[in-house]
Amino acid sequence: MYSTRQLFGRLKNHPEEYPLFFKKLSAKLSLMSISEKFFLPTPDEITPEALENVLSYPLDSFFKRSHELRLSNGLSEDFIFDTSYDSFTDAIRFKNKIILYNSSLDKVQSWYNPRLDVTSKHEIGFSGSSVYFKGSSRKNIEFEVFNKGVGFIDPRSPSNRLYLFHAFDLNIGVSKREKTNIVKLQIDRVKRSGSYACVVHGYPILRRELTYRSVPPIMKSLL
Repeated sequence: MYSTRQLFGRLKNHPEEYPLFFKKLSAKLSLMSISEKFFLPTPDEITPEALENVLSYPLDSFFKRSHELRLSNGLSEDFIFDTSYDSFTDAIRFKNKIILYNSSLDKVQSWYNPRLDVTSKHEIGFSGSSVYFKGSSRKNIEFEVFNKGVGFIDPRSPSNRLYLFHAFDLNIGVSKREKTNIVKLQIDRVKRSGSYACVVHGYPILRRELTYRSVPPIMKSLL
């Protein structure tokens, strides 16, 4: 059985294999919700001219990795702000994984495998500090921010630190002795054993702490 890539390479000399190619590629593009970006004639509609048009597509148009196909076809989500261009950058999100274009490095990066920073500072509750309510699950809170928050990359930090913010439906802690439902999460992408992990460290903040210097104005409307 030929792969979709192999079938594409065979079409010029084996046009009779187009129905199988159409079936396999249509399923792949539909799964990624980008089928409307390509005109693929059905097997009943295929003509030599239409086949020539299909073969004119750049090979990478079909066979990039799934996240690259999604980004290159305008299916990114607006949740990571690019302070250099004053607009949202290309980014997509999966469970415990964020793929984004980092303009300061000119790279597509994968931020995944979140791990809690080794600290109990925001669970103990020093006077006047930022702390979660007693009995709260820090892991559940901070992983939810990782998976649902909006934020930006700070190109001035050595690790290009990613900041995410999320407003919960209910208050989850205290900041400056006031109850709040907003959590700020700082994320560092750390290389470990040949791969990367994300070390996360979050804490409750007040809405008035979402200042211009720490949060781009366009993000404040999303919190």
